[in-house]
Parts: sequence; C-alpha cells; structure tokens
Amino acid sequence: MNNAIALAEGYLDGLYKPLPNGQAVQSEYYGLPLRVYFSGYDHWVLLGQGRAGDCMPGCTGATSITAVAASATTETYRVSFASPTTPDALRVTVSLDWAAAPGQFSVTVSNPQLTDKGTSAQLWLDEEPLATYSPGDSTAPVVRSFPTAERSLLRSLRYTVRHATQEAYLYAALRGDGVRADRLASFLRANGFTPGVDLRATIFGAGQQLPDDLPFVASGSDNAYADCDHQPAAGTTAYPYTSKVCLLGVDTFLLAGRFDPFLQATQALQTLTKDGDPHRGYPVLVSLGLQGGTPTETADHLEQLWATLGYGIPPCTPLGCELNRASRLRTFVFGSLEAMLGYQYGQVSRQSYADAVAANAIADQIGPSGTIRTAGGTIVRPVEAGAFPVNWTADHRFVPTSGLTQWASDMLSMPPEYAGAIVSDAETTFDGYAFLVTYRCARFAVGCADNG
Repeated sequence: MNNAIALAEGYLDGLYKPLPNGQAVQSEYYGLPLRVYFSGYDHWVLLGQGRAGDCMPGCTGATSITAVAASATTETYRVSFASPTTPDALRVTVSLDWAAAPGQFSVTVSNPQLTDKGTSAQLWLDEEPLATYSPGDSTAPVVRSFPTAERSLLRSLRYTVRHATQEAYLYAALRGDGVRADRLASFLRANGFTPGVDLRATIFGAGQQLPDDLPFVASGSDNAYADCDHQPAAGTTAYPYTSKVCLLGVDTFLLAGRFDPFLQATQALQTLTKDGDPHRGYPVLVSLGLQGGTPTETADHLEQLWATLGYGIPPCTPLGCELNRASRLRTFVFGSLEAMLGYQYGQVSRQSYADAVAANAIADQIGPSGTIRTAGGTIVRPVEAGAFPVNWTADHRFVPTSGLTQWASDMLSMPPEYAGAIVSDAETTFDGYAFLVTYRCARFAVGCADNG
C-alpha cells in the first residue's frame, strides 16, 4: 500500500504546473501539450483551445488533433493551429516513441506546412521549444529525446479548477507542502475561488467547516461548483477546462446526481465529517430522491451496487446503471465511506468492502513501466505510471467510456488537446490516493493527518 501511494504521488506531482506571479494549477492529464507562437501577430495559440472563451484575445479558436497511427509503444498525430487571420495556418505531424532508448522517449515533428505567409511560427512542447518555421522554408524533421522521468513535459496545457486544482491544494496541504499549497491557493484566490471548497475535502481530512449539504450547494461562498459561475482567463502556457457540468447546467446535473453513487457517497462522507454520526439524517432537501437518508443507509445501497457488478461501483443515471465497467471515482469514494464506517465507527461488516476496494485499486494501478492492459491489447505509456485507470473491467483491463455516455460527453466536451488513450487524469488519481491514505489511516492508524 505504501508503494501504491508513493507511485500515485509521482503521477500527481508531474501534473503540478507553476504559473507566473507565484501561482500554480494542476494539469488535467498527460498528453501532447503543443502551443504555437505566431511572431507576426505577437500571439499564442494552445492546442485544444476551441470556443471563444477558451482563447487568448484575438484567437480564432481553431486547433485540431487527429490520430494517424498507434502501436504498443508509438503514437502519431496530425495537428493544426490557426493564426488570427488564417485557418490551419500551421500543420505538422507529431510522433511519440515511448521506447526510443532505455529510459527515454522521443518526439518527432515532420511535414510542416505554414500557410500564413505573414508570420513565422514557433512550435513548443509545453515550455520546451521544438522548432521555428518561416514562410517558404523547407524544414527537415525535428527529433528530440527526453528522459522518461521528465514526464511533466507532457502535462496538459488544460487545467481544471474543481476537478484538479482544488484537489491539488488539499493534497499539498495534507502532505505539508506549504510552497505548493501557497501557490495553488494564490491562484484560486486571485480568480475568485476559496481554497479547499471542494467535494473531495472530506477524503483529504478537511471539510469540517463546509456545509452539511456541500455536494448539493450550487450558490454562495461555499459553492463547490463556482467554476460554473466564472472561469480564469487563458494564459500563454495554460487555459481552463470548461466543465461538462457547467454546460449541462448545475441544477440539471444535481437533479440527475441523486442517482449517482459518487454524489450519494460524497454526501454520506460529508455528513460523517461534520457530525461524526453514521445515523445522522441528511438535510431534508438533500435526502429527497436519494437512495438512503443517512450514511449507513447510503452504504447499504452502495453495497448492493457492488454486489450487482462484483468488482466496483458502476456509473448510474436516472436511466439506470452501466454494468459493463466500474468507475474509479465512484468506487474510491465508496471505499472511503466503507473504511470510515468499518474501521472508525465499528460497523464491522463494512470492512470487507473497504478491503476489496483497496485490493482492487492496488491490483489495477499502472505500474512503474507504464504497461496498460486494455480490451484491445497491451500498450506502454510510461507517463501513466502510478495512475489509477478511469474505468476498468472484471479482468483488470482499462476500458474507455463508450455508447450513449460517450456520445453525450463528446457533445459537451471541449475540442481535444490529445487524441490518444487518456487512461487516467488528475481527478481520478487524486481520489485513489486519498482513498488509500484514508483506508491506511482508518485500518492501520498509519499516515493519519493528526499523527504523521
């Protein structure tokens, strides 16, 4: 368990992204963080920026990434950027080779086409310059190799406030990393957010000062969905993620969320955090429509879902539950609830569920080599070492979201910044880390926030 926690820390630490002015955010995932500076316009365009609000002033929002080929250890994409005056102003082919040499990966940029004749274009990988293109130049492919350990080079330009940066603050505070906590808090405050007001506060040993009904509060100073009210401005090295929850509408999301095991278990944990009573009833307006009105009743309901699937907690909507995969987010918060009830509050029957979540988490965590078992075969992505897959099957294989759920997600999603296999992200691995720390503390009294 200690090894699993340490592995997760490595994954999460690589996604921490310092910004100017003593601030920082948490990138969403590892991918292909390409950005272009068009010198003729003194203008940056970041891959994945698409809607008007996502861009720097003057940005047309036109970037694209298309998968060309992939193997167990390689990936190739066609990428384009628009200048302020020209769609597809710069097009390049970018390849990643994860086995370029022992302990190294390589990035190859080829087939450049600069169609805007009024500017040169500098292509960067996050903060690493790759190539400069000028109109009419014939440029040979550029090949750069990097140590696999430097995976922060591949942290996304896209960051989230609610999903990741708030959790990064809670994570840094829990670990006693004052420097990172201060930088993250500075960013949050400068952009109108209160550090630590997050649905995950309770699994990071916080949340005592937050409302009883935090998961269902959509207004006021203790609003965990404040990123739907306003967003930070995009910068030259990072830009904010627009949550699908915000596009759907927070009220609509919360209405459907009464059927979601994630919000159900989160409400149970927040009640335990605030009141310390497994039989404490939820606020009346919260309990309406929930399958359980106390932490104990919610745990009973979620145990039935576990029994139905057999190896985790599935995603559920008002239309029913998806029984072809388990959701890490939902399974981890369920595990945290069972660990608290079972080991801290003496409900012994819960302990076996917490034990099972911990065993599954450790078994499914991506190991140091970055080897990932999928439904289509095995791939190697060293940047994913330490991550917990977003979804997984009974035979311990990563499975992407599909069907109606994926269609709805695609309809509400921002343009992609990366077109490869997004096996995990900051949110999911933060949740896995926090669960294992909670479980270790509850069961073994090791690594607790109050005793080190």
